[in-house]
Formats: sequence, C-alpha cells, structure tokens
Amino acid sequence: MKKTIIFILVAAVILVTIWFRDGHIMGTAEDSLIFYNISRFLPESQFAWMEHPGLGRVTINLTAGRPTYEALTFLHQLGLANFLIQAIVFWFILVSAGTGIYLLVREFFPHLSSKYALLSVLFYWFNPLSLVNVWNRFLTDYIFSFGLLPIATFIFVRGLNRRSYLWPFILVLILPLYSFAFTYLAFDILLWIFFFFITLLFFLTHRQLPGKLFYIKYFLLSLLLFSFTNIWWISQLASFNLFNNINSSVLNFDISGNLGTLDVLSKKMGNLTDVFSLTNASFVNENSLYWVRIFHLPPFIVISYLIIAGILYAIIKGIKNSSILILGGLFFISIYLAKGINPPFGEIYQFIFANVPYLQVFRNPFEKASFILSLSASLLIGYSVFNLSQQLPKFRQLLYITFLGFIAVMWGFPFYTGLVFTSPESPANNPQIGYKVQVPEYYQEADQWLSSQGENFRFIGFPLGDEGITYNWEKGYSGVELSSALFSTPGILHNTAVPYYHTLVPQIQETLLTQDDFLKLANALNARFLFVRHDINFELRKMEDPAAIDKNLASREKNDEIKKVALFGQLTFWENLKWQDRTFYPANKIINSPSQEVVELLSVDVLQGDVLVDEQENLQLQDVKLPEISYEKINPARYKVHVSGAQSSFVLVFSELFNNAWQASYRDNRIDKHFRGNFYANGWLIDKTGEFDLIIEYLPQKLLELGEKISVISYMLLAGIFILLVSRKIKIKRS
Repeated sequence: MKKTIIFILVAAVILVTIWFRDGHIMGTAEDSLIFYNISRFLPESQFAWMEHPGLGRVTINLTAGRPTYEALTFLHQLGLANFLIQAIVFWFILVSAGTGIYLLVREFFPHLSSKYALLSVLFYWFNPLSLVNVWNRFLTDYIFSFGLLPIATFIFVRGLNRRSYLWPFILVLILPLYSFAFTYLAFDILLWIFFFFITLLFFLTHRQLPGKLFYIKYFLLSLLLFSFTNIWWISQLASFNLFNNINSSVLNFDISGNLGTLDVLSKKMGNLTDVFSLTNASFVNENSLYWVRIFHLPPFIVISYLIIAGILYAIIKGIKNSSILILGGLFFISIYLAKGINPPFGEIYQFIFANVPYLQVFRNPFEKASFILSLSASLLIGYSVFNLSQQLPKFRQLLYITFLGFIAVMWGFPFYTGLVFTSPESPANNPQIGYKVQVPEYYQEADQWLSSQGENFRFIGFPLGDEGITYNWEKGYSGVELSSALFSTPGILHNTAVPYYHTLVPQIQETLLTQDDFLKLANALNARFLFVRHDINFELRKMEDPAAIDKNLASREKNDEIKKVALFGQLTFWENLKWQDRTFYPANKIINSPSQEVVELLSVDVLQGDVLVDEQENLQLQDVKLPEISYEKINPARYKVHVSGAQSSFVLVFSELFNNAWQASYRDNRIDKHFRGNFYANGWLIDKTGEFDLIIEYLPQKLLELGEKISVISYMLLAGIFILLVSRKIKIKRS
C-alpha cells in the first residue's frame, strides 16, 4: 500500500510539472480564467448577489465554492505565482482521485494485489471519459468533482462495510477541501443519486433485517449531516423557489427546450456501442485534432471493447460475490443513466426528467453520468485483469503488461505530452499554446486605473458579442468572456442568458453606431467609461471591427460628448462627459410604456429624473423638486440610501438588474410597490416625505448569512462529536 501511495504522489508531481513547466496558467471554455487573479472571484462566493457581469446577477450555488476560494486566496496573498496555485490544485485533485480509487479497490477486494489496484488508479486517471469530459473539457468544477468522487465514495462505502456511524462525520468534515465541486449543481444531485444507489445495492445484497435498517439510517444520517453543514449554499437554491426567481443563465428549467436538448444529445452520444466503449461520440469528427483520431483507429477500438468485455466477464463470473454484485450494479446503472432516453427503458428517464425540474440539469446525460461510469469501470478493471490471469495462468504476466501498457502509455500519452489541453479552435489547436494563457500586463494597468476612479460606475467594452471570445495574445485565450477575471470594476463586455440583460446588450452597440442619443442609454446604464479592445479575433467571433467603433467614438469626441482619457496597450478608454452617478436616483417624470423596449431608453433622461415604467403600474407623480439622494454600499447585496428634502411621492431607481428579491424598507417596514424601471432596473414608489433612510437589500443574502451561522455551528458540533466518538473508540480498544 505504501509504495502505491508514493507512486500516486510522485506520478501526480510529474504530470503537473509537465503541464506547468513553462509557468503559464491555463483556461478555456466556460471556466473563464479564475487562476489569473483568484482573489477577485472570492466576493462572488461571499454574497448572494454579484456585480458581474455588467448589471449584476444572482450568485446561486457559486457560494458553495467559498472555502476553496478562501484557501486559494490565502495562497495568492502569500505571494505564490498564479500558475503554481493552479498546479497545486491539479496535483491535489490527481492525488485525491488516485488515492480514493486505490482505497476503494482495497475496500471491495481486500486480497487483491496492489499492482492490480494500480491498474484501477491509472484507468481512472487516463480513460477516455476522464480525458474528454474532465481534462479536455477543462472546467474547474468538473475537475474538483473528478477528485472528490472517489475519496467521498470510499468514506461512504467504508462506513457501510463497517456499519459505523463515524464515517458520515468524516465525510462532511473533508468536504470543504473540495467545495468548488458543489458549484456544479449536476454533481450535487449526482453525488446523492450515486450514494442512494450504493446504499440500495448494499440493502439488497444483505439478508438480515438489522443490517438493512442500518443502511437506511446511515444514508439518512449522511444526507442530514451534509444538508446542515452545507445549508449556506443550499439556501441559495431554495431561494429561487421562495422568490420565484429562476435565472435562465444558471438554472435552465425550460422544459420544452431541455427535452429537445436531451433528445439530441442522447441520440448523439448515448448509443450503447459508444457508452460501453467509454467513448464520447461528439469528440471525434472531421474537425478533430490528429491525436484524437488516433483513438478511433481499429486497434484502439478493439482493445477498448476487450477491456469492457473483460469487465463484463468478471461481473458474470463473480456474480455471487457481493462486491462484484454491488460494483456490477453501479456499472449498469451508470450505463443506463449515460444513454439518456435511448432504449431500453428510455421512457422512464424522460418521464422523471420532465417532471422533476432540478433534474433538467441532466439534459446532457452522457457528460454527467460519465463521472460514475468512469468510477465504476475503474473499480472493476483491476479485478477483471486479475480474474483473466487466474483463468489463463500461463499468460498472467503478458496480460498484466498488455493492460498496463495500453492504459498507461496509449491512453496516457495525451497527458504526458500535454495534448489533452488542446482543441480544434484557435489558438488552442496549436500544441505550443493549447490552453496556456498569458494575459498582457496592460490589462492589470487598465484594471488599476479603473479602480482608482471610484466604485460608483460601470463601463462598456466594445466590440460587444456573445459569451464566447478569442484573444490574440502571445499565449491566447478562447472561451467565455473574461470580464470577471480581468476587471474589478463591473463592465458590460458580452451578452449572456440573464433575463433583461440578454435583450438589452445586443442593442447597446447598435445604438452606439446608429443613434445620436447614445449617451442617454449609457447614462441609464450608469456607464462612465467606454473602451475599445483591439486584441480580439473579431472576425472569428463575427463581431464588429474595433476600428469602426473607434471611428464612431472619435466623431462623438468632436461633439464634446466623450473624451479619450487613457490608452493601455491595445485598450482605448473614453469618458462619458455627461455621466453622473446614477446607481440610485430619484425620479418623478414617468414615461409610460406598454412593453418597455430598449429603444425607449433613448427618450429617458435619467439626469433630469426620468424613468421608463410599465403602463400598467399606473403611476401619477407631482412635478416638484426632487429630493437629494446619497447612499452607502455595505456589500453587493445591501445598500443604505439617505433621502433628504422629499416633498411628495417619487420613484427610487436602483440601476442594478431587476429581481423580485430586491427589497426596499424603511424602519423594517417593507415598501410594497416594487417594479421594473428603465427596462432592466429596480424601481420603488416612495410615499414618505422629509428626511429618512432606506435599506435596499437582496433578500437571499439573509438566508445566506443565516445558513453560514448554521453551517459553522454544525461543523463545530460535528467536530466535537467526532472527537468524542474517536476518543471513546480508543478507550474501548485500550480496555
């Protein structure tokens, strides 16, 4: 055992040394670039509302990642290089995954030689599912899930085997080390579905009633402890139901669209021939890189099927063995989940999918179920090779070397070469670059300059496009837009599926290029600066030519509307000369609209107290002198607004994305009249006159703060109970 653990530790060091030997961080796809400045992402996990992108949005289960962000921010503050922090994380994940698999194999097969357990470790690291769905996909929450699943499963199974209630305490106490995994909602659900099936299989394979009852109580205790210790982020999911605020950018519960997605992806990737060979069918096509196509050469395909055939033979041969029965059951359950709505019994999957909203996160069943399919196959492969060796004793050594060579060398070569971190899209299709990223220094300079201008404004970056972006840096980047990673100041840099924001953003650039009154729209968005970036591949992303944007802004400068104020590398900043802070502002000039269209914002002068309001709100206000407004930002989810000189009713406009859960209150008395104003913002009808303070807060923040207290107390209690249980156990052994 000791030698195998040492091998895992050393092999993980070698891999991350290969990956990060040139000192660059890596990033791509939807993962943004969190290791560029890890501390910048910490606020997104501390509060229920975050200011990025642009107009703000709900945080939801991103709060689950706070322990991870706190730990990584600590390393960042110690002065560790960003690439080194990422390397440490990847090393930790590889070690966790490898150690977890090794311990699980020994748990199910205690008499199996360590060399066969090592096969399972390498299989889990290098099999095609982990290659494609984890490492090539390159999402940090996926990577954390990959590392957590084996170690969490080992702890859970160990408790079932030993019939000890001590192990659920150990499980919840180690989870903060992997908290980033729980920012991935599908994994949160998948983990407990997996644990449920493990418990069910233990229940079915045990004959005595007391044992069966223990398994039920063990599962419920584990789930209860998990819920209490993680209530801080679970509360944010619950807040959606409480406030009727499902946000399509994070939790997409559009049943018709999701059923269509499920159908397409099941047919594309859920064919049993592909699932049984652990193959992601969407990964290989005419645009695939050369090294990917190697995996679909006939010899590779044949050996892949032989591996699965060996696993199936081992299951059939050892069907009377409870360990084989449990692992075989998990293997076939994962096959069923991975195939989606394909036959057989795909109708059951579709029925559950359509009727349980949160299960719609499994609209890509192959990708999600691949985690448990990879795990169950890995646990069986070592035993299956051992079983074949027993059947063919003369070829024992040859069989082992063949399987070891194929798994470690043939499946492993993309990892050793770093090719796993490449993709068909530029610049990642260049093996010398791949997912490596080097952000130019002028972005840090621009960020520092923006931060020095204050915290009461936004900026708009041009050209504007969808979420995907490609930067033409020396070590470029292609993936989701990097507004959160590159800038501390909230900025509108791309479009996304957030309600209202999704409709608004595409019209901002069009308005700039075609309308003279663009600054009215900019003021309504509280945008003080505009900037143009020339370091993006605008042609590839089908975006406007930055030169055309520059030309338009230069013409506006001649009209004294804006002024060029800063140049950082390939970034040009222009200041809106008519800007005034409109984070909060009073309004009494109502512009009624039956539908509130973005173009109508061109008739709204927020500097004069105008506000665009739905016609059905039926607001009638007096045209008197507006009150004076000042405010204090306590945190992104809570503000204190001071009002003085109010002579009559007015509308308080809060230029943050409209959400039903934003509440205004006066001395704990809630202001009921809350509505959408200026197409995207929050508005409240304030009937009070004179001088007074208002508290503006996002209500799920209270749930988050309460949940944090409950979680901290729960962890303290569990730690105390755990120490008592261990102490008692030690005393019993000594006596």
